[in-house]
Amino acid sequence: MSLFKKLFAKATGAVSAFTNGDCAEALVGGSFICAALDGSTDESEVEKAIAMFETNERLTGFDVNGLVGKWEKAVATSARMAKRDFFKLCESLASDAAQAEEVLIAIIEVADADGNIDDDEMAFLEVTASKLGLNLKEML
Repeated sequence: MSLFKKLFAKATGAVSAFTNGDCAEALVGGSFICAALDGSTDESEVEKAIAMFETNERLTGFDVNGLVGKWEKAVATSARMAKRDFFKLCESLASDAAQAEEVLIAIIEVADADGNIDDDEMAFLEVTASKLGLNLKEML
């Protein structure tokens, strides 16, 4: 079991009040993709993601472990295809500003968990913001 999956196991019961399951999936998928961009999953990024899930009252009831497993496998199999699928989710959320902002802010927090947003993370955030119909600079 990966570090990400082990730490996310703590948050299993913490995810569900979004009516759109795509939002919960985008939160988990985007967080996982962002945490894995440098080729390894940093514990501080994982812990930040878990803390966000545990404290977000709008997230309750989704199978976080299932979503983590799905995205972990997707990224390990083909990071490009995982990003493509994630960006499609983002496009589907663009019409709901609240959910779009929730996803982008969560991923920014994961990217910045180690105190530095590196170039790969910034590029990912820029594309994510664009797909969500948001201005990244307004969120940073």
